[in-house]
Amino acid sequence: MPALAPDPSPFQAPDPNPAQAILAEHHAMHVLVAGLERVTDPAVTPDERSWEPAARATWLAGLAHRLADLRGRLSVHFEAEERAGLYDDIQDADPALGRAAQRLRLEHDGLRQGVERLQAEAEG
Repeated sequence: MPALAPDPSPFQAPDPNPAQAILAEHHAMHVLVAGLERVTDPAVTPDERSWEPAARATWLAGLAHRLADLRGRLSVHFEAEERAGLYDDIQDADPALGRAAQRLRLEHDGLRQGVERLQAEAEG
């Protein structure tokens, strides 16, 4: 199942209220994560190892699709933050926040790699 094209990042288009656009983008990513949590919740989803092969393949394909959507949105968002110089701006505005900005960059890399790994596992 092909991934849906991610919505444009608020960093890519002028917006009268960029902070509001960024919050909306974060909300959209939280919605994607909540959907992933729902379909992988053991209380809701029985152990897929006991499923018939066709049902398991369908569930894994759906999971991979959801992960691809999240991966695309995260990539667009993180790359836009970098291009916009967000982390440099944070450090320039308050040098004491330099470590926090670097920590965010590392967390973003970890998130991106984690979603890629999960997607690869779901695609089998």
